[in-house]
Amino acid sequence: MKKGFRVLFVLLIIVIGICLNSCGGNIDTSALFDNALVSIKDIESADINMIISYGLCEEHNEKTTDIKEVMDCKIKTTNNPAITYTEATDTTTYDEKTIAYDITSYSVESGDVLISYSKSEGGDEDEKNAYNDGKWYKSTSEATGGQLKAQMSLIKTCAKYEKNFTYDKKEKVNKIKCHKITGTISGKSIYEALGELGSEDTNNLLNAYSGSEDDEVKVEMWFSVKTGEPVKIKLNLKSLMESMIKNEDYEDDYCYSVDDYYIELIYNSFNTVGIIEVPDEVIEGAISTEESIPDDEEYMKYFENIDLESIGLRLDNISNWSEEDWEKAKEKLYEYYDIED
Repeated sequence: MKKGFRVLFVLLIIVIGICLNSCGGNIDTSALFDNALVSIKDIESADINMIISYGLCEEHNEKTTDIKEVMDCKIKTTNNPAITYTEATDTTTYDEKTIAYDITSYSVESGDVLISYSKSEGGDEDEKNAYNDGKWYKSTSEATGGQLKAQMSLIKTCAKYEKNFTYDKKEKVNKIKCHKITGTISGKSIYEALGELGSEDTNNLLNAYSGSEDDEVKVEMWFSVKTGEPVKIKLNLKSLMESMIKNEDYEDDYCYSVDDYYIELIYNSFNTVGIIEVPDEVIEGAISTEESIPDDEEYMKYFENIDLESIGLRLDNISNWSEEDWEKAKEKLYEYYDIED
């Protein structure tokens, strides 16, 4: 009996040990965040995969259409200078039709200015435009500190919510042993976490989001057991898209539901990216987006049949219109063509 009891006792200890190991035992998530914050201090470059994916279901006139979009980005970025090179494929599937764009871009920070060069190819061959004509386009905006800073800011933002995270398990990501933790951050704080990642789709989602601090975004994070560095982050943004759809003014006979929306970041390596340079042919051949904006004469043809005098505007004075004048003209244009903003 004593021997049998001793065997059962040993087996029980083994089982408990396995359970503690799989559940994380007493591993402190705050310690994992502390290690991560220390490890990213000396990071000067990163090789990253970023996947943005969403799925929608559209119902219209008793017809159901599944819409799926996946943007797969391969990113190389450096801190000093703040330069990012991205190769991406944007694939959208609906009505058994698939449209894919190949996108290449460089982003360079120069003082207070962010200079972006991008080109896109593929898509619908019958509709060539700036989205798929294969030409390089140049745009400028306010500098934000660079892609690498944004990526590290994401980790710092999540660390502020360390009390919301719990240890999940040990798991391998790309053959790297990791500690996985899961938790939530508030919907409003997602602005702080994602606002500078540089994805137009994500920024549009954030701008449309009007949720409250009570909304929660689920976050999964993986940290290297060996170095403490972040290896993978996955953000579930389904609640944000649901909020966006709820606040959109769709036609009565259209109905949308969200299957999923997530951003997945995999940090392949740190401090291994060499010097990134924008090729001379890109710089010299890029078309400025400011130059591609229609001039006043082009705009005039859209207003030829619009009664602008009723709102106190004259077409021959279009070059002197204020922002308020343009807003009034736009409303009149939408009214004429029965377009809903």
